[in-house]
Amino acid sequence: MGASAADVGTAAAESPPESRTTIEQFRFTGSGGEYFRIWIVNLLLSVITLGIYSAWAKVRRMRYFYGNTHLAGDVFEYHGRPRQILKGRLIAFGLFLVYFIVSSLSQPAGFAMAIVFFFFVPWLAVKALSFRARMTSYRNIRFNFEQDHGGAAKVFIGFAMLVGVTLGLFFPYFAYARYRFAIDNTSYGRTRLKLFAGPGVFYWIYFRAVLLYIAASVIGVYLVRAYSGAGIDSLNDPRKLASLLPALLVVFVPLLLFVGAFLNKCLQNASVGNVLIQRHRLLSRLETGPLFWLYISNTVLIVLTLGLFIPWAHVRMAQYRFERLALEVDGSLDEFIAGETPAAGAAGDEISDMFDVDLGL
Repeated sequence: MGASAADVGTAAAESPPESRTTIEQFRFTGSGGEYFRIWIVNLLLSVITLGIYSAWAKVRRMRYFYGNTHLAGDVFEYHGRPRQILKGRLIAFGLFLVYFIVSSLSQPAGFAMAIVFFFFVPWLAVKALSFRARMTSYRNIRFNFEQDHGGAAKVFIGFAMLVGVTLGLFFPYFAYARYRFAIDNTSYGRTRLKLFAGPGVFYWIYFRAVLLYIAASVIGVYLVRAYSGAGIDSLNDPRKLASLLPALLVVFVPLLLFVGAFLNKCLQNASVGNVLIQRHRLLSRLETGPLFWLYISNTVLIVLTLGLFIPWAHVRMAQYRFERLALEVDGSLDEFIAGETPAAGAAGDEISDMFDVDLGL
C-alpha cells in the first residue's frame, strides 16, 4: 500500500522524450522558531482586530513561505496585497451573512440561494485560481491563469452533477478534471503548464484509498464490538461510549490519518509530479510512511502544546514536501528563463482591484 503513486502516475502516462537533463531540487529553509514569531503576532493581532488583520497576516505568512522556497539559487515571491485579500474576505463574509439571514427566514429561499451559489462556483474558482497564480513570481516572471469560464462551468457544474448522478463513481474523473483545469490553464510567463497524467491514474488512486478506508472502518467496528461487548447499539450508552473513546482515538484515528496520508501522497505525486513546463518536468516523490509520521507527530504535539506547535507543524510539512519535489530541467534553465523575461511585462504588475481578489478558495 505504501508504493509511490508517482510511479503509478508515471507508468500510466507517456513520459516526455528523453534528452540531456539535470535535476534542480526544491528547498525550504524556514524554521519553526522563526515562523512562530510571525504566527503568534498574526494570531494576536487578528484576535484583537476581530479578524480584520487576518488579511495582513496572510500576506506575511505567504511571503515568509514563498521567500524561503528555493529553486536553482532563487526564491519565489508573493505579491498579494492585504487590501485585496481583505476585500475578498469581506465579499465572502457578506455572501455568507446574506445566505444565513435568508435561510433562517425561509428554508426554501435558503435552498434556492444554495442552488444559485452552486452555479456561481465556476466564476469563484476562476477568480481564486487567477489571484493565486498572478500573485506568484519566480525570477521576476509572474505566473498567470487563463480565465476559462466555459471550462470551469464544465468541470465545477457539469462534472460535479455527474458525481451525484453516478453515486460517486464519477468522482475520480471529477478530481482529475479539477487538477487538469487548474494546471493546464496556468502559465509561467508565456509558457503553459500541462498535466500529462490520465484519468486512469486517479481511478487507481481512489480505488486503493477506498479499500484502505474500508479496512480502517472494519478495524474500528471490530474495536467497538470488542470493547462494548454488545455491538454498535451499545454506543447509545454514554458510559460505554466513554470507555470506548480512548481505544478509538488510539487506533481508529491513526488508521484514518494513514488513509489520508496515502491519498494525499498519491494525489500530489500524480498531479504535481506529472506537470510539464515547456520541456521541463516537475517530479514529486512523497511517500506514505514519512507523511503519515508527520501527520501523527504533528497532531500529538499540537494537542500536547495546546496549539503552540502549529508553526513548527507547518514548517515540518513544507520542508518534507519540498525536499521530495524537484524540477527535471531539459537543457539550461537559465536559457528558458531568459526567453521568458518579456512575458513579465505582458502579465502586468498591477491587476485590477475590482476583479482580482482573494476569495479564500
